[in-house]
Amino acid sequence: HKLIITGNHDSMLSPCLKHGQLLQDEQFLIDDHLRVYGAPWRPTGTSKWSDIPSNSHIVITHNPPCSKYGSHVDLELNLQTRLHQVRPLLSIFGHIHEDYGVWKQSNELFFANGASLPSSHSQALNDPLRFKILIDENSMPSIEQII
Repeated sequence: HKLIITGNHDSMLSPCLKHGQLLQDEQFLIDDHLRVYGAPWRPTGTSKWSDIPSNSHIVITHNPPCSKYGSHVDLELNLQTRLHQVRPLLSIFGHIHEDYGVWKQSNELFFANGASLPSSHSQALNDPLRFKILIDENSMPSIEQII
């Protein structure tokens, strides 16, 4: 499945939209068991993160809820609070280009910054982040592997 959310550098993204599902403040169900919520870029502090459904397994936003380096001017602390309430398996986001990568916080939630451009914006694209998610109709989905 290809799920797409737009960011603040994605004005030329429209040709790609026919190859995936665009998420704009909505949840998408995969294989009747995996619930993915997606929201596009918004100016910091303007989003209603309380609208993220509490049954979401994966939350994809352009705005970052946290940084592996601590603080950053563009962090959405209300999003971070909501993620700790919802407790999804994975929070995927972008925006802070130098924060690319995957890390785990509090032994409960994986964070993945999939920013495609490095911080200089002029170098090659970062490698895509890929995850293998185990979906079992008799139990909660789980992250089996980060590829």
